[in-house]
Amino acid sequence: MTRPAGIFSAGLAQKLINIEGLLPGREVVIVGSGDIGLIMARRFTLEGAKVKAIIEIQKESMGLLRNMIQCVEDFDIPVYFNHKISWIYGKDRVEKVSVVKVDDNLNEIPGTLFEIKCDTILMSVGLIPENELIEMAGVRIEGGRTSAPGIFVCGNSLKIYDVVDSVTADSFLTGRLAANYMLS
Repeated sequence: MTRPAGIFSAGLAQKLINIEGLLPGREVVIVGSGDIGLIMARRFTLEGAKVKAIIEIQKESMGLLRNMIQCVEDFDIPVYFNHKISWIYGKDRVEKVSVVKVDDNLNEIPGTLFEIKCDTILMSVGLIPENELIEMAGVRIEGGRTSAPGIFVCGNSLKIYDVVDSVTADSFLTGRLAANYMLS
């Protein structure tokens, strides 16, 4: 059993590219078709990498239609719906993955296994709200309010958003709650 380098979360890959100016890999397989994975498929391509495939276990994309079109279809990136990675190969660095089709119960379908050579796997399989500090303090989140007087939450501390406009709208509401609290 090996643990090869070259497996990144979407967030880490974004940081490496956007902030550090580093390209994490040259031949990429993306697991998951949420918006961040789709956007990163385009970004990797624009930075000179080859996105070999997007592997999605569900029947359809988890991302917005516009991202499927602008980030995947416009760049001719193959998408395999109802598929999953069954094995990752590589000693020091990822070398390839085995991919298999799954049925409606997510069971592997015999005879559908194929391999994709790659040096990088980008995991884009869901996000969770960044509310660990509030939970560690024993504070419950109730909408934009919390169970602690005077503490409010919004953005990705509250929930994960698909569209930035929704974050902005909810942030205005939370700001009003905080302002009303201060005035009372």
